[in-house]
Amino acid sequence: MDSVEIGSLGTLAEFGFTGGRDSIRPFAERVFAGPEPRFLQDQDGNLAVFRNADLQKLGALPQIGNVPAGVLFGESLTRMDDPTPPLGAEVARVVANQVFTANPPIHRPVRKALVSRLGPKEVSAMRPVAEETVQQILDDLAPFGEIDVVSDVAERLTCGFWGRMLEMDADEIVAMQAYTQDLTRLFHFDRNAEDYIVLDNAMRGYWRVIRAAAERSLRRGENLFVVALADDLRRIDLPDDPDEAGIVPRDVGAMLAGNLIDGFHTAALGAANTLFALLKNPHALARVVADRQLVTSAIFEALRIEPPVIHLPRWAMEEVIFAGVRIPRGAIVSLMWGIGGFDPAAVTDPLRFDLDRSRKGSTTFGGGQHICPGRYVAVMLIEVLLDAVMARGLTLTPGTAAPEWIPAHAMGQMERFPLRLAPAS
Repeated sequence: MDSVEIGSLGTLAEFGFTGGRDSIRPFAERVFAGPEPRFLQDQDGNLAVFRNADLQKLGALPQIGNVPAGVLFGESLTRMDDPTPPLGAEVARVVANQVFTANPPIHRPVRKALVSRLGPKEVSAMRPVAEETVQQILDDLAPFGEIDVVSDVAERLTCGFWGRMLEMDADEIVAMQAYTQDLTRLFHFDRNAEDYIVLDNAMRGYWRVIRAAAERSLRRGENLFVVALADDLRRIDLPDDPDEAGIVPRDVGAMLAGNLIDGFHTAALGAANTLFALLKNPHALARVVADRQLVTSAIFEALRIEPPVIHLPRWAMEEVIFAGVRIPRGAIVSLMWGIGGFDPAAVTDPLRFDLDRSRKGSTTFGGGQHICPGRYVAVMLIEVLLDAVMARGLTLTPGTAAPEWIPAHAMGQMERFPLRLAPAS
């Protein structure tokens, strides 16, 4: 059977997808109305995969790896240390240390070093740090009233938690929140020169603060998270290959900077989106308040119906014929994980918030060998936040303005989320 070329496929825009949260539902309703189209092209002409079963299968194929830093950034990576580096050089410096830009043979040992410090047992031991962070946030917000969940809670939660984990001082944690806000531009469609200027400035400060904190922790030798990760990293002896296999972070600070972008930025989206979804579904919120055993189920369902990550790029390390479509070596594939949760072939009545829904087929955190390594931390942080809000008997009601979602974006992210947080009457 002859294969189909990606360029012959229809486009996401033809089915109403223009990026950002507000185009998810219209797109899902149109694209899942029938068995076709099975695949489309994204705005850059890359293969877009959105059906749940295809996401699960293609995401697990070993031939479909991560996009190497050399492919992502080109001369921004190769010239990042020039006296006058090109735009995007500081972005390249940080992101090149992500496990999501590594392929074999580098990917496995670097990912193993990371996930071995972020497993369920290890994350459980981090919970007291999260609880301290949340209690401080709520103490600072008292006597409550209208707040912006994004800046007053979600970003403070992730920056405060990871700041404490890396032993940052208060000024560094405040600076990290500002850098995190600017990192939002990394996920804009059609980034322009202004975006890269802001991103480079933010990445420069972000890199400096994290590496300084990591170096201090190593000198003290008491931070087991940093020390153990540094020990694992030192054992990896592989040459860099930025155009395919990736790079080995040269020190633990570089590794943390690269891989905590999601920890600071995307996990904050998860916290805000969970509160938004529960506020939009008061019947579910009432059940969770009455039975705290439902907190984890509520988080997974909230993140399915309000996904922080809409799509992520992957890269064909060799040619693949998948379901009749030819994916040439070097092609970028857009895996639309956030759309997979709306596929009625995998999720019954996908627009309904259902606390009793099975998590089978969940695409919230990706899948396969590249599933999000920080997923246990993200869920734990939201659990701690919800537990603390309920323990204080706080009520959630809509603010005076509607939430503002960022358009033309790879994330389901709110710019602002006004909400009234008040003690129960």
